[in-house]
Amino acid sequence: MILHRVQNKNFFVETLAGLPNIDLRTKEHSPMMQLLALLLWPICPRFMQDYVTTLGSKVYMPSRLFHTEAGAYALIHEAQHVRDWETYGLWFVATYLLLPLPVVLTGRAYWEYKAYVAALRARIARQGGLWSTAQIEAIVAQF
Repeated sequence: MILHRVQNKNFFVETLAGLPNIDLRTKEHSPMMQLLALLLWPICPRFMQDYVTTLGSKVYMPSRLFHTEAGAYALIHEAQHVRDWETYGLWFVATYLLLPLPVVLTGRAYWEYKAYVAALRARIARQGGLWSTAQIEAIVAQF
């Protein structure tokens, strides 16, 4: 069990080191994230505990994900959002935030698709396997 934790911590640290454009912060220590959580409470009460949030190159992650395998894959996912922000700028923001309406292809769905593909590729490269059925169903439920 301890070896598994050390391996996950190393994977997390190595993943973060390979993403130089990421400014990783704990979500709980951010006054801005606390305010956002208050505003989102009616529609997303677990915003602080369950969601990683990226604004520009800053990635706000719940501290429970630090040094975990799930946290490493979340970093890879969020790094794709940072790359999209760097490449597309305000177009990325506008289509992610302003086009979340349920239509054939929403802006948010497109950007999330790219980010989940990045994390999935990393998982296949590292472990040669896919996510569990429960993890896939959790991703699909977001759309």
